Amino acid sequence: MEKISFEFPLSASVDEAHYSLTAPGLVIEEGTVSGSSTVTVEVVRDDLYDAGFTQIILGADTLQLSVAYETPDGWEAQILNQRGFSALGGQVVGSG
Repeated sequence: MEKISFEFPLSASVDEAHYSLTAPGLVIEEGTVSGSSTVTVEVVRDDLYDAGFTQIILGADTLQLSVAYETPDGWEAQILNQRGFSALGGQVVGSG
């Protein structure tokens, strides 16, 4: 099973974060993380294919991870383009 995962660390003052993972023109996954210091998104190739996203090649196609959260100073958003390996923790995970 091939999969890719992304991790984005949140500051200690953040209680909740909203995230979405998209490919050009497609929302792959979105949700909310509460009570965690990290937003972790894992995408499994077979799950993508089952949902009809058969044109996405993990580790090759560009994916965009968007994270929005409220801090004591107001709302912040990070938009992170991921392609293959990433300094933010995105990595292709081998078969398992």
